[in-house]
Amino acid sequence: MKACNNFNDKNQETKFCAKCGKPFGCGMSGKCWCYEISLNDEALKEIEDQYQGCLCPDCLTAISNLSA
Repeated sequence: MKACNNFNDKNQETKFCAKCGKPFGCGMSGKCWCYEISLNDEALKEIEDQYQGCLCPDCLTAISNLSA
């Protein structure tokens, strides 16, 4: 997952986490790291209801671990 935060990768867009504000690399122009994190329907709904925008790898992983 660390490689997905390479801000020098021309395929990565720098975004800021809607939960913690930390910058992270987003690969929405290709295959993004976030597609590799499993979330149940309840966790996805909670994220959509609480946040406007994407979450960083740390925050999304933490939510995934809680929903497992």
